Formats: sequence, C-alpha cells, structure tokens
Amino acid sequence: MYKRALLLSIRQLLQQKGYALVHVLGIAVGFASCCIIVLYVQHEYTYDRFFERSADIYKMVERSSSAQEDQVKATVPYTYARVLEDQYPEVEVATTISGPYNNQNISIPIPNGKRRNFLEKAVFLADSNFLSVFNWKLLAGDRKTALVAPNSIVLTEATAKRYFGDIDPLGKTIKIGHRNSTVTAICETPPKHSHFAFNYLVSSSTVAWYSQDEFSLRTAHCYLKLRPDIKPASVAAKFPSLVDQFFLPAIKKLQEVNGTYKVEETPIPNYQLKPLHALHLDPDQAGSMKPAGNRQLLQFLLLIAGFIFLMAGINYLNLSTIQSSKRDKEIAVSKIIGANKGQIMLQFLMRSTVLAGLGVGLGLIVVQIALPYFNSFLGVELNLCWSWLHLVFYTFLILGVGLSAGLYPAIKLSSIAPITLYNPRISRRISKLSGRDALMIFQFSVAIMLLIATFVIHQQRSLLAQKDLGFDQEEVLVLEGSFARDPAGARPFSMQ
Repeated sequence: MYKRALLLSIRQLLQQKGYALVHVLGIAVGFASCCIIVLYVQHEYTYDRFFERSADIYKMVERSSSAQEDQVKATVPYTYARVLEDQYPEVEVATTISGPYNNQNISIPIPNGKRRNFLEKAVFLADSNFLSVFNWKLLAGDRKTALVAPNSIVLTEATAKRYFGDIDPLGKTIKIGHRNSTVTAICETPPKHSHFAFNYLVSSSTVAWYSQDEFSLRTAHCYLKLRPDIKPASVAAKFPSLVDQFFLPAIKKLQEVNGTYKVEETPIPNYQLKPLHALHLDPDQAGSMKPAGNRQLLQFLLLIAGFIFLMAGINYLNLSTIQSSKRDKEIAVSKIIGANKGQIMLQFLMRSTVLAGLGVGLGLIVVQIALPYFNSFLGVELNLCWSWLHLVFYTFLILGVGLSAGLYPAIKLSSIAPITLYNPRISRRISKLSGRDALMIFQFSVAIMLLIATFVIHQQRSLLAQKDLGFDQEEVLVLEGSFARDPAGARPFSMQ
C-alpha cells in the first residue's frame, strides 16, 4: 500500500512539474534561510565549550558602584590568582593573563644573516598555569613547562607559520624589542568560537612586577577552575574577605605614598564569577578580548527564522489545499471504486512528504554551497553537520513538514462525499475556506513586516557607508609602531 502510494505520488508530481517546482523551491529557500540562521545562533552560544571541563571554569570580574555609574571591570589584580589557589580549597587551579599588548617589535634571524621584522599585536603575558586551565592543543612543547622560565614564549600555529614558514620553530630565538626570547611551545590558533584572541603568549615571569604582591593594579584577566560539583556562589560568597584582607590595605598604602590619593573616594569592589560559557554574550563584555555578542539580537534572529519557517509552511499548505481541491473528480472516482478515507489520506500525506523531502534536500545543498560565502562575510566558522544524529533529525523534519502540511487537505477532502465533489457550487465553497484566507493574510503580513525591516536596515547601512566623515580617507596615512615611546621616530615620515 505504501509503495503504491509512493509511486503514484511520484507519477503525479512528474505530471505537474511546475506545481512541484514551486513547492520544492519554497521549502528549500525557507529551510536554507532558517538553517543558516540557526547555525549562526548555535555558533554564538557554543563559545569556549571545546575546553575540557569548561563548565567548571569561571572568570573573576570586579563590579564597582559609585554615584556616577555602575561599572564592571574585566580585569582584577593579578596577585589574586595565587591567593585563591592557596587559600580557597574549592579552587583547583587559577591562572591570569595580562594584555593585549600591541605594537611589539619582533625580529627573527634568517639564514642569509639578515633579520625578518614584524610589528605584532594581541600579545599576552600568561602565568605557568594558563595551559593547565585551558587545554589548548599543543603541536609542540610541554604544557607544564612552556610558560615557567623567563623569556619563554608560546606561538600560535598561524604566528609560527608567519615567522618561520615550514621550519620547526621549537627552541628558536626571536628578539622582542631588545630582549631575546625562546620558543618553548606551539599551540593551536584560537578558533573563531572562543573569546580568546592572541598571537603569542609570553611567560609572566619575564617581567618583575608580575611576581610582586600588588592588589591595587587591575591589569589581569583571572580565571578559576573549580573542583567538580563546587557551586560558584559558595566561592563568590567569600570574596568580601579579599577586599578587607588585601584590597583596602593596598589602597591605604597607596595613600601613604601618594598624599593626594583619597581612600574614601575609592569605590569598594564587588568581586563576582562569570561562567566561561557566558563571557561572549555577557552584557558587561566581561570577555574583553573580542567584541561581545548580543543575546537579544540572537533571540530576534531566532524569531525571524521561526517566521520564515512558518511562512514557508503556510505557503506550502495553501498551495497544497488549492491544488488538492482541483482533484475533486479524481478523489470522487477513487471513492466510488472502493478507496476508503484512510487510503486517500495516505495518498495526500505521501505526496506532501515527497515534496518536503525534495525541498529539505535541496535546502541542505543550498546551505552547503552558501556557507563558505557566509563565513567569509561574517568571519565565522559555520559547518553543516552530517552525523547520523543530524541525519535522523533531517528525516524527522521531513516527516514533520510533510505530514503537517498535507494533513489539512487530506482530512478535509477525504471526508467529503463523492456526490458532493461533483457539485461545482459546493466545490467552489470548499475552495474558499476562511481558515486558508486567514493563513494567507498572516503570511502576507509577516512578509511585509520583514520587507520593511530589511529596507530600514539597508538604509542604515547605506548611511553608515556614505556618511561624510569630515576628512578624505584616501589622504590619511596610519603609521603603526612604537611611536608612543619615541615620537621622534615619526618625524621623517611627516617631512616627506
């Protein structure tokens, strides 16, 4: 019975190629649009989840309130990592990194006796625990010792490729400013779905101030890996003691050194823990190393995806109802020769499921072709998964779309008596169902709203692109470098 219904559905669709093409294209475009939106939203919500035990990692931030504003700082005193690891049994390991430091002058010797120079940005100081808290994939080197010794640096894979090409960089010496440093490890380049963004790491033991007990300088990003089953609230509840034990004495000492500094005007910090998973979408931008995502925008995108999918379904349902109502005589003949209501319903549902399968299949092909361009445009790394679990999901999606779209015309038309189907007046009345009219009104209303929103966004983008900035960009030259340390270095350029 199912085989006969399937063959009959395929035969009917081949006879009605235009009708089938409209159906398939409508489903394909709607599904492809929704799929790309969902993939992007999923990408935004999966930041930093690739780290081992990422759910146990938290970032310590400082919230301070004053009469003027309520401010959240992504950095805290770097000494807190040692204090928390020593005095808090709930903390398994803690680490800090400081940066980013830009305009770093890099000099690398090459075989012909000359040197290759780079002006590097996104450089961070990191303590020896950093590679233990975050299990970056190491292509070379030992994560336990890579950041222990002074003047040790860990290059990312992309940076190592830029500096040394195909030569093994491990153990090589590079000059950073006037200081020689040794490459002790190569780690993977931070992926797009991570809030970290660095080109290489320098051991914090390289600089003397990083090992001092200083609680008034907020210069480090502090991360804690809690022991399993430890609630972050129980750790954060102990943070007020840090203020009394370390922060306030440091501020009083600073006042003794600098008489103009007033302790009473210093906002009292309120230290908090932010989950690693939440940093990218944190409204306070606690991640700080990359532009933060917007949770409200993602929710709006999901709403748009839902409307698009709903519109595609309504369009499919309306076309199916109209086309099915034109088959009145065929349905009447089938009933007269003995077809029951269940067999007619099966025929409708089988045909709608076949169309849904073709539409979803074509939509997946469109997504696969469009993703490289979408990734290049937004600077993300979206991939369409083809695992067995996703294939099962696609199968259920096809069945859901096909059955839901074909159910209404199947029930409505299969329940009408044959004599009724031969009456043209009643047939016309069936084709003017108020429910279908309501769906069409809703569909066109949503389409108009989306078109208006698209037009407004386009106008805003055009304004940003064409707005007069007050200067000619073609006549402005930006010189990057360490001119802030020696402004005289820029004078030869200004005299040309």
